[in-house]
Amino acid sequence: MISLDDENGTKISSFSIVPSEFVEDMEYSWKGRVKRIHIEEEFEEVERAAEALFLVVSLQKS
Repeated sequence: MISLDDENGTKISSFSIVPSEFVEDMEYSWKGRVKRIHIEEEFEEVERAAEALFLVVSLQKS
């Protein structure tokens, strides 16, 4: 389950309204530790939560 191979194909999340430094701080240290294929549902849940956060933040900025 732990990723011993470097998964260069994985990317850091990106949302225009969320500073990239924040996302990097939250994701970078965990990137590549566990292969995505083993926790696909969790990855999808995190992506949905990130999108929801983006929507809320963007509405607050409007």
